[in-house]
Amino acid sequence: MASAGRIAEATAAWKKRLYAEPRVSDAVYERMLSSLTEGMLNYPVSAQSFHAAGFADIDMMIRDRELIPDLMKRLSSSLGVCKIQNGVLGLAHPYMFLLIEAFSAYTDIRELRDLCSEAAVALGNMIETAQGLPNAMPGKKPEPLRCLNAYLSFTESLRNEAAKVSSSLPSERLDALADEWSGPAAPPYIIHVRAAFLLTLRSLTAGRFGTSHLLKRRDGLLRTFGEEYSEGTKKKSA
Repeated sequence: MASAGRIAEATAAWKKRLYAEPRVSDAVYERMLSSLTEGMLNYPVSAQSFHAAGFADIDMMIRDRELIPDLMKRLSSSLGVCKIQNGVLGLAHPYMFLLIEAFSAYTDIRELRDLCSEAAVALGNMIETAQGLPNAMPGKKPEPLRCLNAYLSFTESLRNEAAKVSSSLPSERLDALADEWSGPAAPPYIIHVRAAFLLTLRSLTAGRFGTSHLLKRRDGLLRTFGEEYSEGTKKKSA
């Protein structure tokens, strides 16, 4: 099902299976990774389909695994199948959507910082690969390389914010925050991360002044994310 690109339907089927049998064998987990990765590689994936798919929900249902980071690694290791810049960008789209979903599934800011650092390296490799490939649609804007560089810039800004929070609080407080924010519902600060990424996408089609304005707003939203995360849930409910 996922190999046909119907990601939401595929994840719904996996959820149904996990409700019936929460324990996942290595063989079943490998099938899950392979089918979802194949679907993301072979069919265009939109932000809407990712939101509907609920990757974070599945990730939290199998806590002895790390589904989102594992899928990100599968995608980044698939660069060899890309023969044009547009193919690299097609791979980068779901990669970025997964990175953002990780901020719903994982609540330890140190883990998220490290995941962003790994993502920045992976995106750098995607850019390097794309630079040696042709652009199959040279007249289409924005160009693949511009999009990839924008993704890297967003990821670095997100990593820097996570690193700032990690370095500004003692480890005991960070442990407490990770526990406070964990739960079945997505943490509310995820809306700032998603909105910041949408501004990144909008900046790709804006003029020079518009781009500068949108990126300032993006960075402001990321700061708001860091501040809200640092406050924790107890202070907000007090």
